[in-house]
Parts: sequence; C-alpha cells; structure tokens
Amino acid sequence: MAGRRHFFGSGDCPVCPLSHPATRAPPKPYAHPNLRTQSPSYPLRWRLGFDAAVSHLSLDFDHRLREVCPSGIDVYFENVGGKVFATVLPLLNNFARVPVCGLIAHYNDTELPAGPNRVPLLMRAILANRLTVRGFLRGDFIAQPGAFFDDMVGWIREGKIKYREDVVEGLEEAPKTFQKLFRGDNFGKLLVRVAAE
Repeated sequence: MAGRRHFFGSGDCPVCPLSHPATRAPPKPYAHPNLRTQSPSYPLRWRLGFDAAVSHLSLDFDHRLREVCPSGIDVYFENVGGKVFATVLPLLNNFARVPVCGLIAHYNDTELPAGPNRVPLLMRAILANRLTVRGFLRGDFIAQPGAFFDDMVGWIREGKIKYREDVVEGLEEAPKTFQKLFRGDNFGKLLVRVAAE
C-alpha cells in the first residue's frame, strides 16, 4: 500500500472499529469501539497486546472512548459509520487522518437516515480541524501484492502483527459456521477446513 509506512506517526492515537479484532493489528495505542462483547479487554489487551478496547454496545460508549483517547484521535480507520463515527468525529484532533474503506452500518439502508442533515457538521469538522478523509478500496492496491506480502510476513515474524484463526472442521459444518458470523461468536478469521490438505 503506497505510503503505508508513514500513515501513523510516533505518538499517534489510532482508532479502528472491528467486529473481529484478531484479524487486524494497527500500531499502539489502540482503541477498539466495535466489539460485540461487553468485556472485550482481556483478549485484546493480553492476547493481542492492544492498549485499550471499548465496546460500542456499552451504555457509556462515548465516555469510555474519550477515556481511552484522552488527547483525542489522530487516525480513525473508518469501516463502520453510524453511531461509532458520530462518536469519533468530535474526538478527531487537528490534522487527523480518516481512511475510509467501508460503512457497514449503512449497507442495508434503503433511504437517508431520519433527522437533521449532518453533512454540514462533517464538512465543518473537516475544515476546522484540517482533516484528511480518503476513501480506498482493495482494488486500488491490487498491483502491489509483492510489497504487501514482504511487509506482512516480516511484521508477523517480528510479532508486530498478531492474528487468530477460528477454524471449524468439515464442510458439513459450513451452514452453522456461517451463522456464527452474524452472531459474532467467532474470535479471529472464521474458516471452514474441508480437508486436511
């Protein structure tokens, strides 16, 4: 990915909403606002080495996110939208970067959300805080697999990237396994092993 080594600066506070945290590992410090459990800290902090974890299901989500990002947010990896983005927006620091790769909270929307038009609020934040907001898709970097694999293999070997796979044995388990995705029952990349090799 072009510029991948320079996206996070020393001392930056990145925030990344993820449903299944074990498949991704941005630099620390780290806040994780989209977990499906009310007590996400143990697996993220102790098994994967993150500094903090916050569930978007918490009744005090906004307060808890402010608590783990007391100096604001410098990088917000947007892949959710909705309530999570609305909570993050006022916490973005001057010159914060917002790469946008998805908006899963809105994929099934068939009409605009009810309520006031929030575009002026977003545009004012972009202007006043001098935010950089950039959309990207996997296809933008399809010609760079070599650089990705070189970096990723090295980072995994060095322990900079940690991941977890949730493997279910047997093709006959595929329908039940697919349902696990919608319940958030897996921790890590959910895979079905159909054969030993």
